[in-house]
Amino acid sequence: MKKQKSIFNHKPEALIFSSFFLAALIGAILLRLPVSCAKIPLSGIDALFMSVSAVCVTGLSVADIGKDLTLFGQLVILVLIQLGGLGIMTFSLLFLIAIGKKMPLYSKLCVPDLSQDVSFRNIKYSVFLIFAMALLIESAGAVLLFFDFRNHYTFPFAVYSSIFHSVSAYCNAGFSLYPDNLIGFNNNPYVMSILMYLIVLGGLGFVVIHEVSRVVFNKMRNDKKSRINLHSKIALTGSAGFVIMGAVIIWLLEKQGIMRDMPLSHQIFNSFFLSVTSRTAGFNTLEMSRLTNPTLFLLLSFMFIGGCPGSTAGGIKYILFFPS
Repeated sequence: MKKQKSIFNHKPEALIFSSFFLAALIGAILLRLPVSCAKIPLSGIDALFMSVSAVCVTGLSVADIGKDLTLFGQLVILVLIQLGGLGIMTFSLLFLIAIGKKMPLYSKLCVPDLSQDVSFRNIKYSVFLIFAMALLIESAGAVLLFFDFRNHYTFPFAVYSSIFHSVSAYCNAGFSLYPDNLIGFNNNPYVMSILMYLIVLGGLGFVVIHEVSRVVFNKMRNDKKSRINLHSKIALTGSAGFVIMGAVIIWLLEKQGIMRDMPLSHQIFNSFFLSVTSRTAGFNTLEMSRLTNPTLFLLLSFMFIGGCPGSTAGGIKYILFFPS
């Protein structure tokens, strides 16, 4: 009987590398075009840097996206962010499925049970769910952001800015259209709350959101036996723990520093926002150069740890800090 071919008949490492390399190369070529730049065209190395940074959702930038790039150039960055975020989640899912078949029993306890809803047999359905989930969450985030942005910008730019920042937040990219990133919104709890919601969902990833949605749906059908698996429990408790711990420490370190002149409510929101975004997203509502050294060291630690496996987050993935 002829063996059925699958994506794993090819080396997954080569597939991942070639996909991201091709996307980054095409993005660099497009950003190098005069139509992508408002004034002076980007150099080859700058265009490549911006493209790689976008497709790998790092948030590092050598250009002011809102001023140095035209609408076309900004859309190239936006598409690269979306492709990079979805690509990371998709490849992470495939990788989890692959290693889940070969891991010892005790290690499988910390890997989601993918055998029922997510497996080789319905991989196309799973990838479709990833795209559908991303579209739904990003659309909801864009609509919510628009309710505030419409009060500050023209209608077309408010719509565009809402979409751009929603995608950037969910993909944990940290790219912004504004020269000061999001410092102009450090007194706007509403915008910070929406962006935190997007960043956290992107940092949890498809597997956790899918699992929680499944359990909630079963509970609504009076299925009392439905339980969240160990992987999702660790992801949820770990994420909440790091966010709360980080926010408390940041507030204690900066309440007499950069946030000294802010009302208490704004201090709390900015502390939580910095705790959420520092682990992987890269947005900032405070001037980073004015933060104290202990705060910067905390942010470095959070960036190193990152988010949850199978998500758009970076870092070494905090689930590794929990015993299996």
